[in-house]
Amino acid sequence: MSALRVMEIHIVQKSVFPRPLPLSVLLGEDLQYGCYEGMHLTPGKTNKYGFTAFLPQAIGRGIRVRWQDGEEKEVTITLPLPTSDEEIAAFLGMVLRTARHWTCSLFLNGDPVTTHRIIDMEEDVQILNLRILHEMMLPMLTAEDQVLSFSCAMHRISCGKKEAESFWSGTTPNAFRDWMHALQSQVCFIAEAELFADDDAHTGVLTVPSNVPVVLPLQPEVPLPYYDLNNGTAEIQVNRWYARLYSSAEGRAVGMIPYNLFLSRLEGLNTSYYDASDFRLEALSEEDLYHLSEGGLL
Repeated sequence: MSALRVMEIHIVQKSVFPRPLPLSVLLGEDLQYGCYEGMHLTPGKTNKYGFTAFLPQAIGRGIRVRWQDGEEKEVTITLPLPTSDEEIAAFLGMVLRTARHWTCSLFLNGDPVTTHRIIDMEEDVQILNLRILHEMMLPMLTAEDQVLSFSCAMHRISCGKKEAESFWSGTTPNAFRDWMHALQSQVCFIAEAELFADDDAHTGVLTVPSNVPVVLPLQPEVPLPYYDLNNGTAEIQVNRWYARLYSSAEGRAVGMIPYNLFLSRLEGLNTSYYDASDFRLEALSEEDLYHLSEGGLL
C-alpha cells in the first residue's frame, strides 16, 4: 500500500530583506479559508496555528496552512490524500505563488525540492492520489459494516460500502470529489458532542435545535480529541448519551432525553441518509421539538 497519505511542503524565506507573506498570495483568486472551532470550520477566520483553505466550488479535504499575519520566515502547506484533482492543483498553485513571492527554499515531506519539480509534479500526484483512494476503498468492498472517516475542510465525513463501490470503480477521483462537496456544502447544523464529567464517568450531549436541518450520528462517539492517536482508543468512557432539544425561537433548551429514546421518537419525521455514520433530520418545528422532549429532563 502507498505509504504517503499527506503532502507537506515547508517553505523558508532566505532573503536578506524579508517580505511579509500576505493571505492574498496564499489564497490566490479561487481559495477561501477558515479555522476550526470545535470540530467544525468557521469560514473567514484564522487562529494561532494558521487556517484551512478550501475551494468553494469543490469543497474537499482542505489545505492546512501554518501561517501568521505578517509572516516573514516560513510557512508550511499540507494536503491530505486522497482528495480531488482540483484540490491538488490548488495546493500546488499556493506553493508556487509563495515561491514567486519569496526568495526561498522548499522542502517536500522533509526533502529539498525545486520549483521546477513542483511545476511538473501535478500529474504524478494525481496518479498517486487515485492509487491511494483505490487502496483505501478495497477493504471496504467486502465489509458490510466497516466505516472509514475522513477529516475534511468543513468537518468529518464517513463512507461505507455503498460509497466505496462508487469510488473504487472510477478512473478519476471525481465521484469522491462530488461526494465530499455534496455533503460539506449542505446548509445544516452539524451536531457536535459535548462531554461532561460525572463522579465516576462522563455524559455526552448532542444539541438538536429547531427550525434548521441537523446532521446527527446514528451512534454517538467520543470526539477525536479524546482519542489516543497512537493506538486509536478513546481515553475516556461515556456511559450516557443525551439529546438536548433546543428551541431556536425561545433561545433555550426545552428538554433533554436519552439519545436512544430520541432516535426511537423520530418515526414519522423527515430523516434521510447523510453518510455512513450520520443521518440528516430536516428542520423541526417548535411543536415537533416539544413533542420529542416529553418526559425529558429540563
